[in-house]
Amino acid sequence: MAALLLGGVSVNALAGTKVVLLGTSGGPTWWPDSERMGTASALVVRENAGNGTEHIYLIDLGPGASQRLGTAFNSGTYTNIDGNNVLKGYPSFLKNVKALFFTHLHMDHTTDFPNLLLCGQSAGMASYPDSEAHKRLQVIGPGARGQLEDVYPAG
Repeated sequence: MAALLLGGVSVNALAGTKVVLLGTSGGPTWWPDSERMGTASALVVRENAGNGTEHIYLIDLGPGASQRLGTAFNSGTYTNIDGNNVLKGYPSFLKNVKALFFTHLHMDHTTDFPNLLLCGQSAGMASYPDSEAHKRLQVIGPGARGQLEDVYPAG
């Protein structure tokens, strides 16, 4: 099952795997003096014992997750694509996002999903010309819900 979710990457080749906590605040994040962002994490898997292609698996996208994604990944190898420097802040790391997992459908876990889709489209997410050209982003959630839960009871 792990190999299926990780795109066939062998468990022995996961030496370069890490978890990046993008946000750890549950509920509202707009309290005065708060710098915490909503619930979001990134599982980063490097093939070939940490020397190969990097795959990013996102887990939840609470408020502010897009900002923290940029802070965490807009550096190093992501600032140079094919020998050309890219503009500061260009989200080139999004081409490495392979899947998004929602643990549940509360707003503090889903709010930045539209931002990911908008930024991802302009950054080539899931469509860079490579061996996985035009592969769609996998979004995996808790199953068919029909709709998000009501915030307030009727009446």
